[in-house]
Amino acid sequence: QHLPEEVTLTIVGEGLERYGLEQQVINLGLRHRVSLPGEVLDIVPYLEAAQIFVLCSNYEGLPLSVLEAMSAGLPVVSTDVGGIREAVIDGESGFLVPRGDMQQMIVRLKKLIDDPDLRLNFGKRGRRHYQENYVLKRFIDQMEQFYIQMPRKKWTQT
Repeated sequence: QHLPEEVTLTIVGEGLERYGLEQQVINLGLRHRVSLPGEVLDIVPYLEAAQIFVLCSNYEGLPLSVLEAMSAGLPVVSTDVGGIREAVIDGESGFLVPRGDMQQMIVRLKKLIDDPDLRLNFGKRGRRHYQENYVLKRFIDQMEQFYIQMPRKKWTQT
């Protein structure tokens, strides 16, 4: 209702709320705009088809789904919970909104929908941030440097 008619939504995954969500989609007459494929084994085709990644969680650690979206070059709009702030740089690779603030979520989504250049720039920055901080080799190199630079303690037996 709040987003332009040409916007479609694909909700991937399973969960306890799925049946209720399907009923809401039907009751609101949005089956032509909302797809619920359920659990998928290969997320890549969905990420390639998307233009924006959205995560509306109340509680998260550092979700793999956000990192996958960033690796695919998608701008992220997410609730600012758990460790998401470690991955998504607010105003640079996506937008973070307070938990439960759906009005702010809609405003941020509209901003990205209306501005293709902003979507592209956020996506590029997100991919770069992902590659610099979350690719396995980079992570291993950082951990190695951490241990090399750690002060060495002399262990003595008592």
